[in-house]
Amino acid sequence: MKKLTLILTFVAFYSLCYSQEIIELNFNIDKKQFNEKTESIEFHAGETYKIKINGINTSIIGYKIRSKAYTLTSAIPEIIKPVFPGMTEVPVIETSDQKHKADSFRNDLCSKSEEKYKKLCLLKEESDLLYKYTKTEVDTKKADSIRIKILDVFDTKSIDDLKWIVNIDSKYIIVAQEICKKSMEEYPDDNTIDQYNRLSCIVDTIKSRNYPLYIAFIENSLKAKNYIEFAPFKAEKDIVDLNITFIDNYAKDTIYNSSISFYTSRNICFSFSTGFFYNNLHEKSYYIEKRDSLKNNVLEENSSTFDFSIGALGHLSYKVTNWFKLGISMGAALSPLDGKTRYMIGGSMLFFRKNQLELNGGLVLAKMKVLSGSVKNDIIGKYVSATVTTVPIFEKIRSGFYIGLTYNLISTKK
Repeated sequence: MKKLTLILTFVAFYSLCYSQEIIELNFNIDKKQFNEKTESIEFHAGETYKIKINGINTSIIGYKIRSKAYTLTSAIPEIIKPVFPGMTEVPVIETSDQKHKADSFRNDLCSKSEEKYKKLCLLKEESDLLYKYTKTEVDTKKADSIRIKILDVFDTKSIDDLKWIVNIDSKYIIVAQEICKKSMEEYPDDNTIDQYNRLSCIVDTIKSRNYPLYIAFIENSLKAKNYIEFAPFKAEKDIVDLNITFIDNYAKDTIYNSSISFYTSRNICFSFSTGFFYNNLHEKSYYIEKRDSLKNNVLEENSSTFDFSIGALGHLSYKVTNWFKLGISMGAALSPLDGKTRYMIGGSMLFFRKNQLELNGGLVLAKMKVLSGSVKNDIIGKYVSATVTTVPIFEKIRSGFYIGLTYNLISTKK
């Protein structure tokens, strides 16, 4: 029973790990930007993704990637109202009473220091060369050939021994400078001063360089990849932002620090939009005209047969893709023609991602003035009694259809 449980747990874990979809992005290190427009990449809501970024030499580039999901919200329109070490100690060197012994010792010390410095310079040159050749593409063979060359120059067999030797050689030169300084104070001749000045320049250079970094870079380049993979994350809400920072650890330079966005699909969202609406509800006007002694005709004024209104809608939509949605909507619009409010309910098609354009259509309702039932109708037309001098009307809820073009002007992350 325990074995069966372990097997089932392994199968479930294996399936979970390998069901994650991998999204590949290509980073152009020269232009310091991604080649793709990430907004067009589909992220299905609720699913887990891994981001693989190509073009990144992991022996050079350090990175931080953080994901954060946002919901896109829009403001509610008014009409529908009711988110490196230095050497600090100076070794004591017992000086000889015979100056030539001191000169011989100092000359030998300076000569060995310069030899060691040449090796350190070669280490930096080869490391810089490897950086140049692998900045945009990994080359492990080039890294291995440089590793072999450097180990041979320092007469060692391993990278760990190399680190120790480089550290000892650097301190040897610093100590040599201190000894030369003390010798110059006791025997201030031109040769001693010249040796001290040369060693001082060398020490300044050594202190300005990061030899452990060069060795680590060569070592890391032996196993470098040309891509990075971001930990799996789930596509949630309307939009997921990846905050990415790429740091050139060799040059100590930030080469990219920005966010890329992925818009989700196959989920439900709610938004508002404002715009213009055409509808077929219009209020008719009538007037009285005498027909005969018993009747007055009720005649219709010439007026528009349509209405043009300005208003807003709330949309409950399903995101078919990350730029196209279908949904239902409802809202209200105010007519500048008759000052009356139209109430609308219908369907919507929403396009684009952040700022959206919507096509709407459906049923419109409004309270309109209509003729009273006291107005009669005969073969000539509508009429009332001759004693009636004003058109008898009352207000009634009328229905019709509308079509609208609206736009989500303000979208924010929350």
